[in-house]
Parts: sequence; C-alpha cells; structure tokens
Amino acid sequence: MLRDGSVLAALDPQQIDRLVEHAKRRTLRRGDYLFHAGMPAAHFFLLRRGRMKLFLNSHRGEEKILGFVEPGETFAEGAAFMADEPRYPASAQALVASEVWAISTATLRALLRESHDTCLRMLARQTHRIQGLLVEVEALALESAHYRLIAYLLRQAPADDTVTLPATKTLIAAQLAIKPETLSRLLDRLQRRGLIEMHGRHVRLHNRQALLELALEPVLRS
Repeated sequence: MLRDGSVLAALDPQQIDRLVEHAKRRTLRRGDYLFHAGMPAAHFFLLRRGRMKLFLNSHRGEEKILGFVEPGETFAEGAAFMADEPRYPASAQALVASEVWAISTATLRALLRESHDTCLRMLARQTHRIQGLLVEVEALALESAHYRLIAYLLRQAPADDTVTLPATKTLIAAQLAIKPETLSRLLDRLQRRGLIEMHGRHVRLHNRQALLELALEPVLRS
C-alpha cells in the first residue's frame, strides 16, 4: 500500500520488515492530535487509513496548513535526519478517524548507516520533496490566487483527470493562502467556463492545456 509519498518506498522489503517489526499502531478520532510542534520526535509515521493535516500556528494564532497526508504516505520522517534531541517542526491532526504506524527514527538511522545505496535513494526522495515545497513557497509568494488554485488542481490530478479534494474547501483555501469565499468563487468560474466539473469533493478536469494557459493570465475573469 506504499505510495510515492512514502520514504519507505526507498527501502527494500527486508529493510521495511525490520522497520515495521516493532512499529506501534495508533488510532485517532477525528480532531485528535498526533503530535504538536516542538515535541520530542522519536518516531515518524505511516498513515494506514484516514487523513491527516500538517500545520503550524503563528504567534497570532493563525493556522498555516503545510499539507495533507493520505493513506500509504509517511510523514515527520525529517526527524530521522536531525541532530541530537530532534523535535517535530509542525503539528499533525486527524481530519477523520485514522490509523497510523509509529516507526522508530533511530532504527531508520541505523539502516541508513548500514547501506550507502539506501542513503542515496532516501536522499533523492527527500530532495524531490523539498523541490516540490520550494515550488509551493514560490507560488505563495509570487503568484496570483487563481494561479495557485489551478497549479494545485493540476498537481493533484492523476492520469484520469479526476481530483478528490483531500479536505474541506476551508482547509484547502488555508493551504493556498486564499480566503474560502475567493476559492469558491474561482472554482465556480472555472466550472462556468467548462474547464472543470465538480461533484462534492470530486473535481473533473476537462482541459489541462486550457487550465495551464488560464493560469498565466493576470486575472481570472468570468
């Protein structure tokens, strides 16, 4: 069930078995916190079922969503690469009833020390993640709201061009630094243009190329 978003995909089956041999299963109800920013980080996690959000709170109490975690993805594994006494840099909360495996970061570090090839595969996977985050940061800082929305939809869409939104519109708006009412208005305009079709949390993209061209326009007009 491992997805491309899992660092475990960089390991061979024997290494995975070693990691999960002593993994601790944890269940969370909707709204439960798995960890808070600043807590000691002795484990990273594999989401088995449910959905999680990763976020930070500003000193003014504003929530900045860093991303959502889907089943088969790992998260908080960056703690394995930190110096002594690593701490979680963000908080994690269950959006729905969820189940995770807590995996020892110390065991992962031991595996990396034993295998040069595993280190390189892990480094490549983490570098790819960081590059994706840099693209998102650049878009938040420099691009318009409609560019950020269209880029988000295109990133989420698989080969069949159907996106299942991982969270409520309010949470997605927070991730994209867009007001919820602005997000609803932009989605409505895309739908009226015939570029997308929405059914609840499911969004069907009808024309990727037209969406790409529209993303580059200064303003998204009706």
